[in-house]
Amino acid sequence: MTAAVAVSCLLSGLLLALALVLPSITSPTEPFGVRVPAQCADDPTVASQIRIYRRRVLSSGIAAAVVGGVVYGVTGEALLLPLSVLTLEGVWYACFFLANHEIRAAKAAGGWSRRPRADGPATVRVGWRLSVHRVTSED
Repeated sequence: MTAAVAVSCLLSGLLLALALVLPSITSPTEPFGVRVPAQCADDPTVASQIRIYRRRVLSSGIAAAVVGGVVYGVTGEALLLPLSVLTLEGVWYACFFLANHEIRAAKAAGGWSRRPRADGPATVRVGWRLSVHRVTSED
């Protein structure tokens, strides 16, 4: 029983730590899976969504740990301990989806897709002798 409690706590802690660190380890130009121009990466909407995401994940992690502890204390069933880990994972995905949705809405409303790229024309090598050139107004 003690090993099951320890493993469940360890998994919950690792999952919570990974969820909290996720916005920091991803590219600043792709917060929550939404590609944004470099000049929009520090937009207040992006910063607020990162704060809201971390707050939601942390509070739900604490709630999942408390509920898991109460359920284990009442029932004494070690088989129910992974439910708190699965609940935390589901809430993590939901928080990610909410932040993704809000940033997509801000991107559409702010016209971030229509802003010119700062790096100028680009050539992408597609195959052995084939390259694709991005056409811009300067070309």
